[in-house]
This record gives sequence, structure tokens and C-alpha cells, in this order.
Amino acid sequence: MVRKRVFVGVVVAFSLLSLLLGGCASAVKQDLEAVESARDVAAQMLLQQAAVTATTYYAAQSSYEGLNAISAASYEPAVQWANAGKASINVVSIRGVDSTSLVLVTTDPAGNFYCLGLTESTTTTGSVDAQTAAECVA
Repeated sequence: MVRKRVFVGVVVAFSLLSLLLGGCASAVKQDLEAVESARDVAAQMLLQQAAVTATTYYAAQSSYEGLNAISAASYEPAVQWANAGKASINVVSIRGVDSTSLVLVTTDPAGNFYCLGLTESTTTTGSVDAQTAAECVA
């Protein structure tokens, strides 16, 4: 009889432990998803800030030509800029610049790419390592 009670007690204890650990795993998963979502938002906000800079440059120059890391930094020094090259975390890479279009690209710590393509008449966003505004699609 004592053995049966001990066995039932052990089964109940393991069941409760399993429920608790399952709940913890779920909470950890939700926390990780929230962190990933925050990183997505941060990268997208960085690109929005960079787009304002590029648009301001275009309004002043009537062209995107000449927009590079140095000229962009003179408009917005709070952003880290790069000329073409590999996309980096917290850095905006300026690519495919011509008189009427360009693409801005960054990445997050997980390696996800974000792009924002600007032309005279459209703005596109995507999640690719685009080299031109036309390549920046979802």
C-alpha cells in the first residue's frame, strides 16, 4: 500500500513538473519572439529614418546622385552609413544610386535583411539584400 502511494505521488510530482516546465518553455518562446519582433521594428525604424534623409537630399539636389555615406552623414549624423557593400547591423547601406532611385539596406542580429527602395514616385519595402530599388520587394 505504501509503495502504491509513493508511486502515485511520484507520478503526480512528475506531471506537475512537466506542466510547469512546459509553461516555462512557452514563456521563453514568447520572450524570444518578442525580442525578434523588437529587432525587426528597430531595423525598419532605422530604414525609415534613413529614407527621410534620402528624401531630404533628393529635395535639395533634385537627384539621388551624389548621396553616399559622407553626404548622408552630413544630413543625419545619428545614422551609421555605408556605401554599397555588405549590409551590417545598425548600419544603412546605400546602394544602386542613380538620379531617380536608390535602395537602403540593413540587417538585424539574426541575419534578416530589410530594404527600402526609393524612386521619384514610389517607396517599396522588402526583406531581401537588394542591390537596386527594383529588387526591394517583400
